[in-house]
Amino acid sequence: MPLFSSQFNKVDKALSAVMPFMTVTGVLLGLLLGDSVRNFTFLVSPFFAVLTFSNSLGVTVDDFMKVIRKPKSILIFLILAYFVIPFFMHFLSVLVFSSSSPVTLGFVLLYSIPTAVVSVVWSSLNGGNRALSLTLLIIATFLSPISTPLTIRVLAGSSVEFDVRGIVMSLLFMILIPSFLSIFLGKVSDNKIPELLSPYLRPISKILLVMIVALNISQVSDEFINSLGVEYLKMALSVATFTILAFTFSFFVSHALHLENENAVSVAFASSLRNISATLVLAINYFPPAVSIPVIFGIVMQQVTCAFTARIILKHVG
Repeated sequence: MPLFSSQFNKVDKALSAVMPFMTVTGVLLGLLLGDSVRNFTFLVSPFFAVLTFSNSLGVTVDDFMKVIRKPKSILIFLILAYFVIPFFMHFLSVLVFSSSSPVTLGFVLLYSIPTAVVSVVWSSLNGGNRALSLTLLIIATFLSPISTPLTIRVLAGSSVEFDVRGIVMSLLFMILIPSFLSIFLGKVSDNKIPELLSPYLRPISKILLVMIVALNISQVSDEFINSLGVEYLKMALSVATFTILAFTFSFFVSHALHLENENAVSVAFASSLRNISATLVLAINYFPPAVSIPVIFGIVMQQVTCAFTARIILKHVG
């Protein structure tokens, strides 16, 4: 057994119990610390790469191939995550905020980003198919350098200027390369390296998530605090409503298309939980400041809202 691994496992278990609220902690720290930590934002991308690497440990080529042989769930996920949900959320955002609002662009960005790593965790906690969840995460990650800029371009229109090359490079460094490295190390070491590193990196990655959120929020803390008002309440309610709709729609469509319940759970979490920390990095670096505001509300509310929705639905279905 790796040195001190049992102590790290205890810490990880304690952090997992409060995981939905850890991102909220990061938001509060970012707002409170503001200028005092703003000079350390250069650490966000490497922190995120470590976070992705850590959460990809344990994914094997066999896991991937097992699900590939039965691609129905994957096809349903791709249609929902890359076509139906982004277009539907864009339509709702335009109705609520108008097509020219930077808030609408924020929601477009939020639903163009790949699946969240935590979708695997929430799927497992709610009886989902872990192998399928991991496979969907890998596929979403590999598609992200193409799918994210393309979705933004289609939904936001050619009038919106953004750095496509910068977004692609950020996604490669923060998501794709760390995921590939994790899978590669597991393959060449017969999974010994993931088994060695996982006990230490799991709790560290959860702490890094708080730091990533805090550092990103610090960059927009002044604008966020100075602009508090009724419009923010509308944004917060929209984030919660959109999350509920995304999970509910994905789950029941999957059931209607005759997926097994565990696969429907995996597809629903993968479709509705987006890699929102990566979204905030892109929003801050490549878009006007106002675009990041709905993303901040997503950080605060997405996981909690999705978990609550899943608990209600799965209590009556399955």
